[in-house]
Amino acid sequence: MAFWGTVMGLTMVCSPLIGGVISRWFGWRWAFFANLPVCAGLALAVLRWVPESRGAAQRTLDLPGIGLFAAAMFAFTWTLISGPAQGWTSLAVLARAAAALALFALFVATERRVRAPMLDLSLFAQRRFVGAVAAMLAYAACAQVMASLLPLYLQNARGATALEAGVGMLPFALAMLLLPMAGRRLAAFMAGYRILALGLAIVATGNLVMAWSASVPGHRLLDVIGMAILGVGGGLLNGETQKAIMGTIPPERAGMASGISTTSRFCGILLGFAGIGAVLAGGVRSALLAGLQHAGVGIAPDMVERLVAGDGGALPAGLAGLLRRSFESGFAHGFLAAGLAAAAASAIVVGCMRDRSTWSRLVNMRD
Repeated sequence: MAFWGTVMGLTMVCSPLIGGVISRWFGWRWAFFANLPVCAGLALAVLRWVPESRGAAQRTLDLPGIGLFAAAMFAFTWTLISGPAQGWTSLAVLARAAAALALFALFVATERRVRAPMLDLSLFAQRRFVGAVAAMLAYAACAQVMASLLPLYLQNARGATALEAGVGMLPFALAMLLLPMAGRRLAAFMAGYRILALGLAIVATGNLVMAWSASVPGHRLLDVIGMAILGVGGGLLNGETQKAIMGTIPPERAGMASGISTTSRFCGILLGFAGIGAVLAGGVRSALLAGLQHAGVGIAPDMVERLVAGDGGALPAGLAGLLRRSFESGFAHGFLAAGLAAAAASAIVVGCMRDRSTWSRLVNMRD
């Protein structure tokens, strides 16, 4: 698991740099085209070298469960994305939120009835499993998602080019590369849940430092420190979150454990990007409108939305500084939300995964 986390960390180092070079010299669309030969080569390698594995009992795909879960996630994400622009109390946003809740409820009801569910809901009766899933969701939403959000911060709030943003990501990326091996060493004398709680606390600290940095215009040293702390926490969690989920489920159900782990990771990234993005967009919009009002400049609502989406070319001449300050304010709100979420998840991990018999003995000794 430590090696697996290190490989993921290596992508954090290489991808921003390679992406910056591609964007600078070929255009951003080629970042997608470049994936085609890579994925084709990997697919051929899997067919050639990875052996097939099957469980003793034949299981069918839970197509209703897959469809309902995907639809519920779609509706929930759509709610988060459209909320800041349309208003959280607008009829359209409330309808999407209601649809998401209804679809999740229908998914749960379906999983309780099917013979071979994609998700065994009885697993959530185990505190340690709930804590491990919470750690994975929070790691993905508050740390791993920063691989996408930090370049946007460096470009929109700090004025960096795509290539400069790739280089500026190195404090985060290098820490993500090196820390999984440290997590392996910590496991020799620390309980797994303590490593998870520590990693989430460090991620919370890194996000709070980034929120502080974003509120101080041009403070690049705080950016470096905050990104490094974020990378330390993320790297510590990288392999440990996967190991924690796999360790709470019997070995004969490793396939479902792996599926739950991967699904939790990508749900966390999706919801983190949408949720933090919603907070970010709301902060940018509020700061921009306040700045325009103070400057006595009127802009059409559709142009405001283009500016919030990062289309700086739509801004009238002379107001580029206002847009940058608005993004600094928006990112400060987004980092703060991520920090608070990571801190809450750290507390949940301790509450769910702590050995209660040990806690009871400590309480009795104190009494």
